[in-house]
Amino acid sequence: METILKNHPSAASEYGLVARVERETPDCVVIGYEGIDHIGYPVGTVLQVRAAKDVPDPVVKVHPLGKPEDWEEWHISQNLTDRWGDINYHDGDNKPLELLEDDDDLLERLRAQMWDELAFVVRKDGKFGILFESEFCSLESEEHEKDHDPDWYAKLKPHAEVVKTLLEGMKPLAERFPGVLFAVPDETQVINDRPAAWAFVPDGLLTGEQREELGKALLDL
Repeated sequence: METILKNHPSAASEYGLVARVERETPDCVVIGYEGIDHIGYPVGTVLQVRAAKDVPDPVVKVHPLGKPEDWEEWHISQNLTDRWGDINYHDGDNKPLELLEDDDDLLERLRAQMWDELAFVVRKDGKFGILFESEFCSLESEEHEKDHDPDWYAKLKPHAEVVKTLLEGMKPLAERFPGVLFAVPDETQVINDRPAAWAFVPDGLLTGEQREELGKALLDL
């Protein structure tokens, strides 16, 4: 790479992903680049290093299990991917996307843990994982349907009642899936201000079978 780019106009903007560094001789350090080659540099050579941009996980208010009137704070970077595993660049400057894009193994591993369009790749408290999100309807969230389908609308329950039902329904799930964190987020975090059941699964916590059980259980709340 060094030979090809030497004195080339694009050299300053070209980067290689370092896979290995070795002191070959007292006067030479060898750097191995992924997918390129090993290059020897004289000791004292200065190379420009690009570190992946990181940002703090923003605060989101949630109702904890068993406490529909109370609020807790989750520090969580949401929607790092869409429901199909593609990187979601919306508001990308405020997301730790480069940490994902610079680690192919991590990104592919997280994608493999998503389930049936119910999940997103997220980061909570600095730890990557999967957020399961199951949306539900309330009188308030579907008011725009009041005149369009009055019979269906009349069967809906008030938002506060739906939140309470979701929190009660997730209590046994917390026992079935230790290590998974459950909550109902502030409605502004969900489309149409709907109540939703959240389950944060840290990277690698559940098996594929367990993720399917969890997803189906959330849909059935």
